[in-house]
Amino acid sequence: MNRMQLLQSSPKAAVHALPLMKDSGKSVKKLSVLLSAELHLRAKRQALLNDQSLTDLIVSLLSNYLDSVDSADQ
Repeated sequence: MNRMQLLQSSPKAAVHALPLMKDSGKSVKKLSVLLSAELHLRAKRQALLNDQSLTDLIVSLLSNYLDSVDSADQ
């Protein structure tokens, strides 16, 4: 099965990052975000290419952005 078929065959795949986050001892909050179908597919494809979940990709991007904003504020 190629990557595109994998993306299309499991649009409702379980979130795998939450158990990892809970194991770290940190409190976890669920966030629902509305995305265009195209943006969702692009993000999912990028996450797959990097062997990570979409949740991991979004958390990483958001953390990096907030870290850069915090650094700029200092």
